[in-house]
Amino acid sequence: MPTRELRSSSQNILVTPKCNNQYGKRAFASAAPVLWNSLPTTLREIYCYRTFKSILKTHLFQLITSAIHSNKPCDELLSAINYNCGV
Repeated sequence: MPTRELRSSSQNILVTPKCNNQYGKRAFASAAPVLWNSLPTTLREIYCYRTFKSILKTHLFQLITSAIHSNKPCDELLSAINYNCGV
């Protein structure tokens, strides 16, 4: 354990387990931390459930609409929905 405070300690980053195969990457235990860590810091710092839910919906809606308006192919749109979490 480090004796000094790390920059990442204030960013609410979760540890992602190492996976050896595609099935392990798709498991909730490994996909959830990757998805959580990919959210903006301001969103991860919200403690009120209702506020978090509302801002998360807005954030995801903006991701989807920006992907649609940029005329990206279907595969790129799906990766935006998956939020580039490697799943």
